[in-house]
Amino acid sequence: MQGLDHYLGGVAEWADEMSVTRSYALPEPRRAWPAPPPPRRVRLAACAAALLAAAALLVLPSAASAAVVRVGPAGSGGPGSAAVKQADTFLAVSCPTARMCIAVGRVTLNATDTMLAERWNGHQWSVTRVAHPPGATNSFLTAVSCTSARACTAVGSDYVPGTGGGPLAERWNGSRWAVEVTPSPGNAGVPFAAVSCGSATSCTAVGYDDFGPVGFTPDTLAERWNGRRWAIQPLPPAGNPGGALSAVSCRSRVACTAAGYYDGTSDEGPGTAPLAMRWDGSSWTVEPTAGDAGQNTTSGLTGVSCPTASTCTAVGESVYGGPLAMRWDGTKWRTQKVVGDFSLLGFNGVSCPSATACIAIGGTYGQRWNGRKWGFQHVGVPARAHGFNLTAVSCTSARACTAVGSRNMTASLVSDVLTVAERWNGHSWVLQATPSP
Repeated sequence: MQGLDHYLGGVAEWADEMSVTRSYALPEPRRAWPAPPPPRRVRLAACAAALLAAAALLVLPSAASAAVVRVGPAGSGGPGSAAVKQADTFLAVSCPTARMCIAVGRVTLNATDTMLAERWNGHQWSVTRVAHPPGATNSFLTAVSCTSARACTAVGSDYVPGTGGGPLAERWNGSRWAVEVTPSPGNAGVPFAAVSCGSATSCTAVGYDDFGPVGFTPDTLAERWNGRRWAIQPLPPAGNPGGALSAVSCRSRVACTAAGYYDGTSDEGPGTAPLAMRWDGSSWTVEPTAGDAGQNTTSGLTGVSCPTASTCTAVGESVYGGPLAMRWDGTKWRTQKVVGDFSLLGFNGVSCPSATACIAIGGTYGQRWNGRKWGFQHVGVPARAHGFNLTAVSCTSARACTAVGSRNMTASLVSDVLTVAERWNGHSWVLQATPSP
């Protein structure tokens, strides 16, 4: 049986590595990043949404740190004094209509994580109360998918003493959230990273489970909700020793595409490469993607969006550390040319309302696909922010998108962090006010 210290400690180790591409400081974020980790440990999304953005600005704490938190001069109590340590983070967003969005994430208060959900009604954001998983001492939401204003599914992870870490799913019916029973393949660390609902009675959640006896060794995970219950789906082997899924997009109950990364080792050394899988209603199959996981390089996918049956766009981080975009044309994945190089770092997410319109976000910037090429977008910097990170985006049309994330109000990356939301109106990004719980 894994203890809380082992579970959160292992996730924190992974989150530290993920922060290489998920933490941003202004005005020159790259100079402040830590040195890249060994190639075998993917720097981007071992489960993007899931802890990917969970690691965006924050790191899951170990149990030992949950006592008294002391902060330096930036804290309210001055150097060496005890103070409340709180951070609010949006990790995902879904907008079923132009006037309704649900954003989810986590609130970290004195090293304890709880779930966060807020709703946009076309005029303002408001906090919605999330049902607490029975017995859980830590929980957070990493992804959400809505088929209407009255049907949303959010997923993430929780930790129950004596049981361990497991996948978490909640259902929104338009007025309240309810916890759904989700089977777990183990208890060493099983977070859902992403979810997509192809219909009101069909959802697919993906992520990973940590099957390694030492350290972080992920294996791909997928579960399907049929309108009544969740069930684990068999997946084809991916990677050596494993891999993880960080994004999924479902057009219907018989058509889903999942994306992530897989591990590999060869004479050239260990590495990771983009991974894509397709669900046809009966089984998952691996789709070949460009890249080799055994050449001492690190790349992978953090987001995917499929607006038509023969069109998908997946984004992430390239082997050079910059943004990566790939396009599925119904038969093959092809790498697209994007703006910028390693100085921008990778994409965090993508949303395509049509085959000729996509918006991808990468921390402090956005890029737009017009059907022919990608173009750079300037994203508004929140007032008085020391840094900010956009983690997810959802578009209902080429002129209506919502991106969410977090902003640092002090130099600290683990406290004084607030949620952020921005709206694309077809011409520019506009900041929206989001309440703190």
